[in-house]
Amino acid sequence: MNDANSALRALSTKIRQFEKSHMTKSNALGNASAMESARQHCVLLVDCFCKHNAYATAVMNVDLAVEYRDSCLQRGTIAGLERRLQDGANLPEEFVVRYRFLLKYRARRNAVIMLSNIASKHPDGDTRRRSYAALSRIVKNSPFGLLVAARTDALEHAVQTLMTWATGKPRDILPPWEAAELLHNLVSNEVAKRSDNLKRQIALPTLARSLLAIAKIVPNSVEYQSTALATMWQLLRAIGYDSTVQDALVAEGLVRLLLDDRHYAKKNSTVARMFGGCALSLAMHNTASQNVMASKQVKLPRRIVKVLSLHEDIDYLGEFASLNPWLSGGM
Repeated sequence: MNDANSALRALSTKIRQFEKSHMTKSNALGNASAMESARQHCVLLVDCFCKHNAYATAVMNVDLAVEYRDSCLQRGTIAGLERRLQDGANLPEEFVVRYRFLLKYRARRNAVIMLSNIASKHPDGDTRRRSYAALSRIVKNSPFGLLVAARTDALEHAVQTLMTWATGKPRDILPPWEAAELLHNLVSNEVAKRSDNLKRQIALPTLARSLLAIAKIVPNSVEYQSTALATMWQLLRAIGYDSTVQDALVAEGLVRLLLDDRHYAKKNSTVARMFGGCALSLAMHNTASQNVMASKQVKLPRRIVKVLSLHEDIDYLGEFASLNPWLSGGM
């Protein structure tokens, strides 16, 4: 793991230096050598996220097991059972035998877990896509389904699928939209706030960095750029605009990506909405990010206002009202 982290830091430094020296050029990673470094960086970063997430999940499962036990001891079996049901957790066999109505709960839970496993492991690509699509619909429409999916490896698998597509040679023309949609639904669903497991996964800086790394190596896919910006926006919103993740994204080069994507945003209102939402989320409650974005070399506040002025139908419903002075100051 230490070797992987060292390689990750070296590649990250190389990419940042290249982007910084080409700040005024469109698509700073257009150079073949730089793009190859970005691909290697993306693979290592996603692997790092998966390992960090697996470790954190194992620790959390131990903590939850202790919590369930204490709940049973202090408040009785029913209270312990209720706590597990609220989490979408697995049930001990003695619970299912004693309370037969829980068989339906277990069957529904197993169905979600099965879909997650098929989406990641089935050898047929079409079957994986259909499984991702079904899982995405469940996550979007069923609070229970989202809570169960949050306890599986669905988030990891979706990120890995996108990384495999983005780094492939030759790459498929179309992204795995089903995996991208599942990822977006996992981070944007309001029910996610009820899942400690999902909130913990979303809050890992390596997840946001992985999403950014994937987006940076497919700069010519306008549709995917829009999706990536939207997902990072919703992720930052879901974690309350956490400065740790914001700073990680700034350090990883999100500002550079925004500078490139503004050209797409000028021509497309959907991309413009995602561009503005992602950029403003990056600046929310974070003076350091605001300073980087407002620097003379970047001038993002002015660019954001210019893009949004081209699409007057875009309305963030007051989400970023506190940034109005910052935007005005960058004019």
